[in-house]
Amino acid sequence: MSARNDIKPNHRGWRRLSYTCRCGWVDWGHALPGSALQLKRQIDRERADWPLLAKMDVSLEGAPAYILVYGQAMGASFLQVSAQRHWIIKKGLSRTDRMSAASKFKM
Repeated sequence: MSARNDIKPNHRGWRRLSYTCRCGWVDWGHALPGSALQLKRQIDRERADWPLLAKMDVSLEGAPAYILVYGQAMGASFLQVSAQRHWIIKKGLSRTDRMSAASKFKM
């Protein structure tokens, strides 16, 4: 549950919750764009961010493919819990198909 202090800016001007017309209330503790940007980068380049996975020759139903790595983490600086998964994606998908595939990744 959020408290009123979550919408007040702290001494640095940062606030945990913000209200936007497009998204409603945004919890900035969870709305971190890093993993989504990493996912998009891998899909656009058609290769994994991990160097050893990027070098592998992979095929899916006889078509060239690549391994995509996606994960999320949460926690404090000294303790984190994370989940990471791997998917095999066909190469050469249209932009629409790539965006459709990215929207289906769930942890």
